[in-house]
Amino acid sequence: MDKKLLEKRWRLILGKESEDGERVPLSASEKKMDKALSAVYGPGRKGGLKRSYPTVHTWLEDVRNHFPEGVVSMIQMDAIERLGLIELIAEQEVAEKIQPDIHLVTTILSLKGSLPEKVRSSARIIIDRIVREILKKLQPKMERSYMGYLTHRSTQKRPTNADLDWRKTIIRNLKHYDPESGRIIPERLYSYERSRKKQKYVVILVDSSASMSNSLVYSGIYACVLAKLPSLKTHLVLFDSDIADLSAQLDDPTDLIFGLELGGGTNISQALDYARNLISIPDQTSLFLITDLEEGYYPDRVIPAIEYHHNRGTKCICLTALSDTGRPEYDREMAAALAHLGIPVFGCSPDLFPQLLTDALTGKPPKISGGMFSGE
Repeated sequence: MDKKLLEKRWRLILGKESEDGERVPLSASEKKMDKALSAVYGPGRKGGLKRSYPTVHTWLEDVRNHFPEGVVSMIQMDAIERLGLIELIAEQEVAEKIQPDIHLVTTILSLKGSLPEKVRSSARIIIDRIVREILKKLQPKMERSYMGYLTHRSTQKRPTNADLDWRKTIIRNLKHYDPESGRIIPERLYSYERSRKKQKYVVILVDSSASMSNSLVYSGIYACVLAKLPSLKTHLVLFDSDIADLSAQLDDPTDLIFGLELGGGTNISQALDYARNLISIPDQTSLFLITDLEEGYYPDRVIPAIEYHHNRGTKCICLTALSDTGRPEYDREMAAALAHLGIPVFGCSPDLFPQLLTDALTGKPPKISGGMFSGE
C-alpha cells in the first residue's frame, strides 16, 4: 500500500489529536470524513454532535456520502451509544435519512419507554423505514418459496377422485386431445387437495428477552408475511415471564414491531404449555421455538413440555437464533436434551428462513452445518 495513503488512513483512525495529526495533509473529502468521525470519536464528543454540526442530519449526510453502508450502520450505532439516542433521532430529517439497520430497531425498542412523545414519532418513522426495507428483501423470497410448495402439492400425479381438480386438469391437458377417440388423454392430473383443503398451521414461540432482540424483530416481520399466505394459519406468541399472543395483530408489521417490549425473564415451558391451546391438528402443524434456551424459571419442565408436542406429531424445531449476526450463543445442555428427543436445534439466517419453513411443511429434514441451517 502507498505510504501516503497508509498515513492518511491512520490519521483518520487516530484523529487530528494524534502525534502527526496536523502534519498529514487531507483532501477536502477526507476532511469531511475526519470531521464526521471526530464528532463521534473525538475527545470532545461529550458535547454531542451539535458542537461540530448545526443539525444531526447534516452530520448523517456526511457519513452516508463518505462511507460504505456497513460502516455507516456501525457509526450510527456508536453515535447512539456514545452521544445518546434522543439527539440522533429527534429531528425528523434524521428519521427520514438514517441508514436502515436491524440493530437500530432493537436499540429504539430497548429505550422506547424513556423517549419523549415527540421523539417517539420520529422513532416510529425510523422503524417503519427499516421494516419496509426488510420486507422488500424477505417477503418475495417467502412468497416464492411458499407458492412453489403449494404448486408442488397441487400437481400430484395420482390424486384421488375426490381431490381431483377436474377443471384445471381438463384445461391444462386440452393440447393432448385425441381426435380419433374423441377424448382428452391427460398427461398430468391436478388436484387441489392440499393447496385448498388441507390447511397448514405455523406456531412461532419467540423469546422476548434482550439477548434475542434481533430474532424477535425478524420473527415478527416474518409472522406478518406468513399471515397473508393462503392455506396457512399463523400464530405468533412472545414470552418472557409472561405470555403475549400477537396472532391477531399481524396486519401491520410496523405497528407490531414498534409495540414490542424487550426484557423480562424466560419461562419456556409456560409458552409451550400455552401452545397446546393453539394446536388442534398436530400432524399439520409446525412449531418453531425461537430461544437461546436460557430458561430462568423451571428448567426441568422444558423437555416434558416440548416432548408433549413432539409425541403428538407436531413438527418441532428449535431455533437458537433467527438472525444474521453469526453463530448464536445458547444453553448447550438444554439443546442436547432436545436433540436427544429428535428435535433439531440450530440457528438460521433470515434469508434462509423461507426454505426452512417449506422444508418443515414438507417434512424434509433440515440441513445443518456448524450449528446453522445451510439449506440445499
